[in-house]
Order: sequence, then structure tokens, then C-alpha cells
Amino acid sequence: LVGSEMCIRDSLRAAKLVKYLQQFGIKPYVVAAKPNGFPWIDHSFDNDIKDAVVLRTKTPSFFPVGGAGKGTNFFPASDYIFLPDNKLWWMPYLYSAAMRLATAVRFDAVFVELPTFSSLLVGRKIAKKLGIPYFADFRDSWCQNPARPHLPAPHRRYNRYLEATALSDVEYVFTVNDSIREELLLHHRHLDGRIATVYGGFDKEEIVKTVRKNDRMSIAYLGTVYRRFRSPYPFLLAFSGVARNNREFREKVILRFVGRYPEVLLKWIDELEIADVVDVIDYLPHGEAVRFGMGSDILLFLLDPLTASYGQTSGKLFEYLGMGKPIFAVVPQLSEAADIIKRFNAGFVASPQMIAEIERALLDLFSLWERGKLPEKLGGHEDFQYPNNVEKIAEIIKQKI
Repeated sequence: LVGSEMCIRDSLRAAKLVKYLQQFGIKPYVVAAKPNGFPWIDHSFDNDIKDAVVLRTKTPSFFPVGGAGKGTNFFPASDYIFLPDNKLWWMPYLYSAAMRLATAVRFDAVFVELPTFSSLLVGRKIAKKLGIPYFADFRDSWCQNPARPHLPAPHRRYNRYLEATALSDVEYVFTVNDSIREELLLHHRHLDGRIATVYGGFDKEEIVKTVRKNDRMSIAYLGTVYRRFRSPYPFLLAFSGVARNNREFREKVILRFVGRYPEVLLKWIDELEIADVVDVIDYLPHGEAVRFGMGSDILLFLLDPLTASYGQTSGKLFEYLGMGKPIFAVVPQLSEAADIIKRFNAGFVASPQMIAEIERALLDLFSLWERGKLPEKLGGHEDFQYPNNVEKIAEIIKQKI
């Protein structure tokens, strides 16, 4: 029994789990939220879950994440009021739907995909009611989430209490990176021996080789652009400086943003006078975005300089690794994302607060491209490949039940 915001934003890992768990002897039944109050839906994931039983429940989202229009992607102020998140309104619907399913199916385990974090509180309750183990899969940190860097101290303490409650009886925990695993072990010692890192990944079936000779060096950022969270402004500032001072660079380089974006992105582009070398393309379904990335020369990855971002990797990074294109990561040098890129020789890293460093890296990349030395295809590491990482999760679940 899987509880998840299936087929809503950031659902790649959940969809691939449902798709590939069936190959390893686990039949998933999914209780998922209906899309209400979410800014976008990607129906390209529907094919991944077509063979699974999916029960969708009501989602009385009184405080939606944002509308479908441009400029509305933000993290809601309601998260300061409703803890652990403003999706707690879904909790009774998730519980009721799961218990209805349990009258027809004998479940062996409950598996909760996080976020949302409120789902794990319900998952624990369902498991205790049915007398079966429950498992948790953390894609993001609950209490050190860089999307919420300014929660007051009482909020942070209460969130940690809720996390401890939700994990008190958990059978096993999976995390998408080592930083989240280490954080959970630090605060919940009972998880020692019951927690493992299973990296995010890319689906090898989606990575189709694209032969494309660009007449301009193409840099692509795939995914949502935020105004403050993972802001592209430091990169744009450096990019504009190089374009202003190097005529050849300006004539031969194109930067493309593909995905949801705030209106302020267009304002920054105009103010920095780089509209002639930057394209902004609205949201594309996941498969189309992957193909767009495969046709680019360099893939841009961004993180905030905040300490809380050091442990963030995001699903985008692992898909970039699968595409095999050089990654230009504007991230803290001590972050786990920087470590992964350096460890697997997957690209270039520059610090977001060091504009001169970003400019030098851009010029180095341009020089490689001009001389035909820019790698065309870097190998994707098998640790980051679906279904290999799903097999690890499946093996542990079957051992525990």
C-alpha cells in the first residue's frame, strides 16, 4: 500500500517505484491525492502506473501551493500555520481510503513516499491498525528543508517532534541521499541499522540518444524556476557579464529555461540586457523535457548558498546524470550535489555567491565547445538508474516482511 501525491509535482521517484516494484515481486496499491490546489500535473507519468491499482481521494486544499499561471510557484505561507505541512487536510481521506482498500486486499506493508510529511503520520496509523510494518522514503528533509529556511524555533521543534512520532515504529527508512540519512540518524538513534541511502535516478527507457549539432553552445535549465529558492539570478548576473564583455560568446551561446517560471525571471533578463541570448520556454511534459535536455550541450543545475541546501540533491541532478551531458552546477562547493558531480566527473562546479568563479567556468566551457572538446556523452552511473535503485528497495522490503 503506497501513500503518495502520485502524478502531481515532483512525482518521478514515486511513479518509477510503482512501475518497477512489480518487476521484483511486489504488487503496489496506490492511495493518491486528486489534483486540487496544485499548480501543474504531468500526465506523462500515467504510463508508469497504468498496471497499478490507484485510488484517488479528495484533497480539500484550503491553502493551495499556487495557481497554474506564471509567477505562482512559491512555498505557501500557510506552512507556517499548519504543521508539518498544509496537506494535513488530506490525512483523514488517506486513512479512510486505505482502510476501505484493506477490506478487499490483504496488505503486507505500508510504504509512504515523502513529501508530503503529514502522509507518514497517517501511514503509521494505518500500519498499526492493520498490524503490518510500514516503510518511509524521504525525498526531502522534513526538518532541514531548504524550502523552509525561516521557520521560527517553536515550529522547528514541533516538526522534529512530529518526525520522531512518525518514525517511532517504522520498519525501515530510505533516503534519496546521504545527508538526509545522516540527519535522521543524528536525531533518531533507533534508526541505526534500519536506514539506507537509495539515490534518485533516471529511467534508462526515457534516455534516447539525440544527435544534434548546435550552431550555438546550448545551455539548458530544465524544471521550475523560483524567485528566491534556487534563484537563477547569480548565474544570470555572471552570464550577462560574460555576454557583455565577450562578443563571440554572445553570438555563439544560447541559454534556455524550460519549465514553470515567475514573471520576475523575464524582468531580470530585460534588466541585464540578455533577451537576445536567453529563451524562456513554458512547462513541457517530462518526456519532452528530457528530449530537450538530450539535444542541449550543457545542463544547468542550481542550489542556494544556504547551509540547508548542502544536503539537497533533487531529482533533476540524477536525471541530468542519466542524460550524460556535462553538468554546470552552480552550487555550494561543500554540498552533496557538488560531491556527486566531482566524484563521477560529471561536469563543472561553481559557487553561487562567487560571480567571478561562474564567469570563469562559463568561459572555460565556451572554450571547450569552440575547440570541439566538450564531452558529448558521459556515462550514467548504474547507481542512479531505474530499475536498479528500485531493486534495492524491493529487496529490503521483502526481507523485512
